[in-house]
Amino acid sequence: MSRNAKTKKKGGPRRRLEYIHSDHWDQWAAKIEASPLRDLTAISFNTATLRNDDLQRQFYRAIFELGKAEEVEELLILLPRKGKAILLGGLWRDRGTALSMEGELEAAREAWKKSIRYSLSEPEDSPLPHPIAFIQAMEGTGMDEYNDIMSCTNNIAESYIEEEKLAEALDWLSESWTTVIYPYEEFNMLYLKMMMQWESVLWKLGNTSAASAAIRDALGHRAALFRNSDILKTDITESAAKYSDIRHPDPRSIEGLRLVNSKLQIRGAWRKLRIASASASTPPSRTGPSTAIYKGKFKSSVTSCFYIFGGQHEDGKNPKDCWVLNLNEMNGWRPVPSPPLGTLPIVHHPLVVHEGKGYLFQGQNILRVFNFNTETWYQVTTKLRNGNPWRKLMPKNLLMAFAAHVYKDKIYVFGGREEWGDYGRNVMMSLDIKTLLWDVWSGTPDIKGDVTIPGPRGYGCSWIADDKFYITLGSAKRQDQGLLADYLYLDLWSFDLVSHKWTEEKFSGNGPCCRTQAAYTFNDAWKKALIFGGIYIQLIPADNDSYSPSQHRIQSDNASISP
Repeated sequence: MSRNAKTKKKGGPRRRLEYIHSDHWDQWAAKIEASPLRDLTAISFNTATLRNDDLQRQFYRAIFELGKAEEVEELLILLPRKGKAILLGGLWRDRGTALSMEGELEAAREAWKKSIRYSLSEPEDSPLPHPIAFIQAMEGTGMDEYNDIMSCTNNIAESYIEEEKLAEALDWLSESWTTVIYPYEEFNMLYLKMMMQWESVLWKLGNTSAASAAIRDALGHRAALFRNSDILKTDITESAAKYSDIRHPDPRSIEGLRLVNSKLQIRGAWRKLRIASASASTPPSRTGPSTAIYKGKFKSSVTSCFYIFGGQHEDGKNPKDCWVLNLNEMNGWRPVPSPPLGTLPIVHHPLVVHEGKGYLFQGQNILRVFNFNTETWYQVTTKLRNGNPWRKLMPKNLLMAFAAHVYKDKIYVFGGREEWGDYGRNVMMSLDIKTLLWDVWSGTPDIKGDVTIPGPRGYGCSWIADDKFYITLGSAKRQDQGLLADYLYLDLWSFDLVSHKWTEEKFSGNGPCCRTQAAYTFNDAWKKALIFGGIYIQLIPADNDSYSPSQHRIQSDNASISP
C-alpha cells in the first residue's frame, strides 16, 4: 500500500441519473427469466445506459434474485479488461453485501475479495490483502474501480470487527489508507467511513494516539470536501471531542488498560534506574546528544557503559562535553574527553559503534572516531569512490537527523537534513570502513520525486535485520509553509543490503501514529524494533484553531514492529 503515490486518477465522478423508468427493468427481467443469459449478446452489457452505476446495481440485483449470478459472470468474462473490471467487480461487490445481510460473513468476504481481484484484473488465486494492491489500483484503474476496491476493503474490515477479529480488521483497513485526496464525494465518503472504523478499533486497543490521529485526519482533511454530509461530519466531530484533553497514554486511564488482543498488544513496564551515588559531576540536562552503549573491557573488567556526547541545552547552547555511566555499577557519571577541535556541535548525529570504536559523521568527509577502550578521539578522512568532489554530494558540508547503522564493515546512512530549515534528503549511501570510500546507492542531493524509494526525511526510526535496512516514520521539513505543514510519514521501507534495492513494506496492525523525533532501538533477541515517544506536531486540541509551541503533542506511548 503506497503512502507516496501521486498518480492522477483517470476520469471524474460517475454520471448518475435522477430517475429510472421501471419499465426498462421489467423488460430486461422478462428476457433474463425467459432464456439462458448467454443468449443475450455481450454488446447489450456495454451500452451507455448499462454502464451507468445506478442502472448496473439494479440489473445485478435482478440477476441475483433470479438466481443467475454464475451465468452473468460466464458471459461478462468475455468482455475487454476495462468493462470486465467494472461490471464483474460491481457484481461481486453487491453479492458480498447481500450475503453479509444474510449473516454469511465468510462467504461475503470471499465475494468481496473476488470483486477486488476483478477490479485489479488479478488472477483468481492472488493473495489478499497484500502490500501492493493499492499501488496497482492507483496506477492502473480509474475512480470507478478504485471506489469499488475501497468499498470492499471497508466491508471486509467491518465484517471482522463484527466478529471481534481486530488484527484482521486492521490489516484490511490499512489496505485502504492513502495520503492522496481526490475531490470526489463518493471516494471521500468511503475514506471517512474507513477512518472511523480504524479509530474505533484502535480505541478498543488503548492506542489513543493512533486513534486520535485517524479521526483528526478525517475531520481536518476530508470532511470539508464533500456535500450533504452533516450527519457523518457530526459523528466525526463527536468522536474527535474525546481526545481534546488527553495524553498518550493518559495517566488517568492507565489503571484501566487491559490486554484485549494478544496479537496486537504486548505486556511491558518501565523501571526507573537509580544511580547509587549522585556527584557534583552530573551532566546537565540536554536534548539530541549522540549516545551509545558499549560492552567491553575497562580497567581489566568487562562492563557495559552508557555514553552521551554533546547535545543542546534548553538555552540553545551546544556543549561539547561527553559523559559515561557504568551500567553494571551505577555509581555515578564521569566525564570523558571531548571530540577534537573543529568538530561541529553534536546535535541529532547518530554515533555508529563497530569493533570498539564509535564513528561520528556530521556531513563532512572527515569523521571523528572515539575509541571506547582507551577513551580517546582521532579523525579519519574519507572520499567518494567515484572521484567526485565531496561538495557535489553534500553541498553544505553538513548533515543531521539522519539514520545510520553498520553492516559488514560498512556504515549505511539514509536521509537527514543539511540544516534546521532543510526539507530533507532521500540519499542512501555507505562508507567502507576499511577503504574509507563512500558509495551512493539511491536518491539525489537535489530532491526529485521518486515513489520507488522512501521520501526525503529527517528523524526517521531505523534498524537492520535479516540483511535489510529498515526506515519508518520521521518528517519532511516545510519551513516556508509553517511548522504545522511539516509532513509526517507513516510508511515502512526496507533496503536490501545485498541487492541494494528498496521495497515498500506494508504498515499495518496496532502501530504508532505518524510522528517524528521518536526514540527507537532494535532487539535482536525478540526480532522486534521498539519505538518510544516522539512528536505529532499537528495533533493539537480540537478547540484550538491557532498554534503555539506548548500545543506540541509529545507522545509517551510504546510500539514494537516485527520486520
